[in-house]
Amino acid sequence: MAQQRQSRTQGRFARQFSTCISNVNYNPAAEELDVTFHNPSIGTWRYFGVQAYEAAALIEAGSRGEYFNQYIRDRYNYIRIA
Repeated sequence: MAQQRQSRTQGRFARQFSTCISNVNYNPAAEELDVTFHNPSIGTWRYFGVQAYEAAALIEAGSRGEYFNQYIRDRYNYIRIA
């Protein structure tokens, strides 16, 4: 399982089964997390300084939206990229 988790956070999009988040992309070298939402008016946001364990926890969370709101949103610097 650890091998699978590692590969899912190394710069690849992870297909999400979430009502609000459609995709997550993590760049470990830059510690950048891209979060794309189903709602096109919300778009895609890049979060800076996110460690690999945090990206993996988001991907593995039972409720990705809840995890995002509690541990990612407003805790990291971010910009809208799409």
